[in-house]
Amino acid sequence: SLSSYWFAEKEDTAVLEIKNVTAGYGKQPVLNGASATFEKGKLTSIIGVNGCGKSTLLSIIAGKLHSEEGEVVMNKTLAEGRTVSYLPQNPEFDPESTILEYIFSNDNVKLKTIKEYEKLCQKMSEFKENIPTQLQKDFENLTHEMDNRNLWNYESSIKGILTTLGITDLQAKLKNLSGGMIKKVALAQVLVEDTPLLLLDEPTNHLDIATIKYLEEYLISTDRTVLMVTHDRYFLDSICTNIFELARGKLKFYQGNYSTYLEKKEIEAQIEENTDRRIESVLRTE
Repeated sequence: SLSSYWFAEKEDTAVLEIKNVTAGYGKQPVLNGASATFEKGKLTSIIGVNGCGKSTLLSIIAGKLHSEEGEVVMNKTLAEGRTVSYLPQNPEFDPESTILEYIFSNDNVKLKTIKEYEKLCQKMSEFKENIPTQLQKDFENLTHEMDNRNLWNYESSIKGILTTLGITDLQAKLKNLSGGMIKKVALAQVLVEDTPLLLLDEPTNHLDIATIKYLEEYLISTDRTVLMVTHDRYFLDSICTNIFELARGKLKFYQGNYSTYLEKKEIEAQIEENTDRRIESVLRTE
């Protein structure tokens, strides 16, 4: 239920905790008492076979779906406002919205201020000379607000992200963009936000090699906690420091990247095989 999603004062190392989360379709739940703690600053991937509930879990953490049982506990000490930024596999958008409106659509006060600043700069650029007095006053007021909130470095960082992703015309409407550019715009939206937790569902889908490389570098260098689902094993192996395997509705933790996970799974399989052989031997003897 919605009441299962709440905020708490937690230790600084814990950004998110899920407790006995159950959710599914029909009689068979895809999540069956899943529990895990996600630590601050870690790059974590959830892996598992298709249909095991990975995207469902991300949607529940993002607050887009409701679990039937269990709790999702966010560390409210890590952010003043929104705690989570979420990139779904298939971003939803209003075709009539502009790139500027989409990227700066959340209620973050800092992003709202930067959005107004960018819109005003666009208006002023339409006048080659004789800029209206009211526009000049509005520009001065917004400049003071940018100063007071110390937003210039943040604004510069946002411009750097947009430029790197090839997003230059912020007034372009989403309906006129290609599928690949839509994915870049959706990616830009979650990257420019300053939330402590970043959720990515198949982030490399529809992206070109250069953009994937940039995303890899961003994630390695960011202080944000990242939780992702991806079938791109090279990307996963390059950046993830923690792995959670989702199987039979539950989560199991493996420290290390994807290659380390495969090594540990091989050892587990050997131990399980040896155990089965010993049991069979005992049964034959009996």
